[in-house]
Order: sequence, then C-alpha cells, then structure tokens
Amino acid sequence: MTEEDLILLIACGSMIIWCFSFLLFTRTSMKTIERKMLDEGIDIPWWDEKGWGLRISTFVSVLARGKQSKIPVLADEAILRHARTYDRVLARVVSYSFIIFMLVSIYIVYMADL
Repeated sequence: MTEEDLILLIACGSMIIWCFSFLLFTRTSMKTIERKMLDEGIDIPWWDEKGWGLRISTFVSVLARGKQSKIPVLADEAILRHARTYDRVLARVVSYSFIIFMLVSIYIVYMADL
C-alpha cells in the first residue's frame, strides 16, 4: 500500500463514518432531544422552522464541547440537560470525522499529486 492509497483510504473512511454518524445523529439524538425540549415548551428556532437543518451543526458543537456557548443560538442548557452519553459520543464522532475528512481533503486538493 502506497502513501497515496493510504491517504485516499483515510479520506474515504472518514467521509463514510461522517455521513453515517451525521445521519444517525439527526435521526436519533436530535429527534430525542427536540422532543424533550418541545415537552418543556422550548420551540424550534424561528430561523430553522422549515427544517433546513441549520441547527444541526449547533447541536453537534454544543454536545461535542459539553458546555454552553457565551452567546447561545439555541437553548444550550436544555440541549445539555436532555443529552444522553450516547448523544455526546455521537456528536464527537460527527465532529472529529468531519475534521479529519476536511484536513485530508485539503491535503489531497492542494498538496498531493494524486
């Protein structure tokens, strides 16, 4: 296995892991947390009522960091309160796999002659 093959394997593997974990996060973690928030009376933000998915990255970043942001866009406290360990781990998998995929992709595009 050459260096180019290894780089492509890492890129493809991290992309597949990111896509699968992203889908799992939106279908399991976000649905559960949003349902609990709606039971408390906390609505979906007005800027994402049509379901464009703009709040997904905010959910992931809040759960991956494990603390509230200084200027919360969503109800960070409620997200952290309702999150399970599974949700936090899955948010970290989404974040890390995306970062690895982007770094390797940037390397492939700008620095490697593949």
